[in-house]
Amino acid sequence: MKSACVLAVVLTFFILACQPTSTPAVTIIDNENIISLQTDERVPSALLSQAGITLNPNDRVLLNGLPTDLDEPITTYPITLQLRRAIPITIDSADGEKQIRSSAFTTGEVLQESSIWLHVGDETSPSLNSPIPNSPITIYQLPSQELTITTNGTTMSIESSAKTVGEALAEAGMPLIGLDYSLPAENELLPADGQIRLV
Repeated sequence: MKSACVLAVVLTFFILACQPTSTPAVTIIDNENIISLQTDERVPSALLSQAGITLNPNDRVLLNGLPTDLDEPITTYPITLQLRRAIPITIDSADGEKQIRSSAFTTGEVLQESSIWLHVGDETSPSLNSPIPNSPITIYQLPSQELTITTNGTTMSIESSAKTVGEALAEAGMPLIGLDYSLPAENELLPADGQIRLV
């Protein structure tokens, strides 16, 4: 009886040892396409090649949500590779329009990649922290200008990227109240000479 138990244990162990081990799964997300691979490969570039995926210039590959080196073997599990494809982006700045392709995550990243530096008071539309969608977009750089605001014999200088006189006055903490008015009027575009007078 004892030898039969030992034999049963040995046979069970032998059967389990001969079972194929499951190969770890790798998930690759390419926009709406989700690909699952059963592979022992651990180098991102080789995994993408196995999946039949070609990278374009400026595309990014993320490993579990973080940027990764395409030739560095992966040592963490589970493995999810996500492709962030570069999209056409137009940057409309004071220097004119510039066309680029980028896989940046935010407006600020796009401007940094393009070596476009903002000055104090400059703004962008969309704002610097706005996420970049997966479709073409135009980023506007709204350069600031020096404005001189005169009221009651006092002069104040500010840097502003406001479009109208009213917006500039609000930025300066001087909104028009009651019967106050400005020259030019608050709903007018900023004057070329940057002079605003409160009356």
